[in-house]
Amino acid sequence: MDFFLTLLPVIMGRVACGWFCPYAALHDIFFTKLKYRRLKWSNKLKVVRFPLLFTLLGVVATIEIFWEWDFFIWYCRIYFILAIVWGFIFKPRDWCRYVCILGAYAQIFSRIRILGIKVDKDLCLRCKQCKCDENCLINVDWEMVKKTWMTPDYCVICLNCINSCRSGAVYAWRVH
Repeated sequence: MDFFLTLLPVIMGRVACGWFCPYAALHDIFFTKLKYRRLKWSNKLKVVRFPLLFTLLGVVATIEIFWEWDFFIWYCRIYFILAIVWGFIFKPRDWCRYVCILGAYAQIFSRIRILGIKVDKDLCLRCKQCKCDENCLINVDWEMVKKTWMTPDYCVICLNCINSCRSGAVYAWRVH
């Protein structure tokens, strides 16, 4: 577990969230097929995300320590139920981007990642209907990417952008 949450994000960002996470797989398999209008996350909630998540983690850890609550048994069950409910209400990968405590922890370490997704500014066609934006699982802000020429630390390295870029401007490479 430490490898997926600490070491791997330092090397490749949140790649474990995109390729190994069972909750993300659940969202990709079931909830992307359901086509209906879903709620959007408020910008105010995006700002308080990390303090909220780590406060929740502190409360859960305190309960586990003082009331001998078996964290690993209940955590998986509660997390699974929350992930399912979340997938019905919000966009499927919004769980990964805004709520997942494990993803938030990995995102902190992914800020110093070595490898990631880059965009070649000379090859980029700056499409009005960017296929990278349309096919991104986690809704990366591609307008921001076109200013920094690399994906942000919350990118889960799904590689959909690499496969969908018409000009071949998007690729995996060293980011720092």
